[in-house]
Amino acid sequence: MCLKDTPFPHITHLHPPLLQPCKHSFNGRHCTTFDGKIRGMKIAFILALSMLCLEVSGQARLGSSVTDIKKEFSEKSYELTSGYDSDKNYYIRVFTDIATVFYFFDEDSYCDQVSIIPDDNGKLNYFVEDYNKSYVIINNQEWKMYNESGIASIRLVFPDEKGEKPYFVWTPND
Repeated sequence: MCLKDTPFPHITHLHPPLLQPCKHSFNGRHCTTFDGKIRGMKIAFILALSMLCLEVSGQARLGSSVTDIKKEFSEKSYELTSGYDSDKNYYIRVFTDIATVFYFFDEDSYCDQVSIIPDDNGKLNYFVEDYNKSYVIINNQEWKMYNESGIASIRLVFPDEKGEKPYFVWTPND
């Protein structure tokens, strides 16, 4: 794309390394266009967005062991804590860039429930859109996920208590 066709044709002098002459001309004048560096930035952005989508859709680790989840989230970019809830169920809590995730475990130390609490309404809507695209919609607050490991139920819960955030609950569909 020629810079003359953009709303900012005057920026050609600001970043000369990103620009190179076009192989065509317009009315006898050569134009300037972006080289492969911009394309590379677009590809990097798409890859980063894809990784985010993989991270988001891969949050539910039903059937994973305590050890597997602790190993997966051992990087310092995640804040991982663990403990027991009021019903004496062992959990691991992971803070991600977009949500807080609770992994609950059965007596054999395998994940049997996941709760995902999006950080804000924008993230909540992101999850709903992703679930609507990726899973079977049961209603506006429930989805089913089918894969080689089995079926999982996903439910969006709006707490009765004012000030509590909505959250998703993943459970195996036994």
